[in-house]
Amino acid sequence: MGDLEIVTTADRHDLDEQARDAFRPGWPEFIFHDPISAEHVGRVEAYFPQYDVLLLDEGEVVAGGWGVPMRWDGTVSTLPDGYDGALISALTGHETSVPADTLCIMAAAVRADRLGSGWRGRPSPRSAREPPARGCRVSSHQSGQRSRAGIR
Repeated sequence: MGDLEIVTTADRHDLDEQARDAFRPGWPEFIFHDPISAEHVGRVEAYFPQYDVLLLDEGEVVAGGWGVPMRWDGTVSTLPDGYDGALISALTGHETSVPADTLCIMAAAVRADRLGSGWRGRPSPRSAREPPARGCRVSSHQSGQRSRAGIR
């Protein structure tokens, strides 16, 4: 393993095919046919490119993920209803100028041949160690569960 670097897909479209080849085999086929995602993904890409990131190891895509910023008061009862709810909440909030205070992680993946390769003990890239925006927290919707990792 070499030097790790975090880039956005908006800045590195040259990596689109490499990322697709690295991550598509790890997702079940139905994910790619979701009507809600299909309807809204273009707006997500246009509004939130800074939250679609790739982790590179010596220039090679090894992990990636994307999220959407949204407003959330921090209580479990007001969490959006799963993946679709978070996606729609983020888009609606953006389009109506509602200030976001939470980043909801929508998907994250590690290339199959890099799973279990011991990154946990390695120093993070500098950009991953920088503090999040003031007052922002990170939320992660996991299939069927409501969970969040708070960062304030």
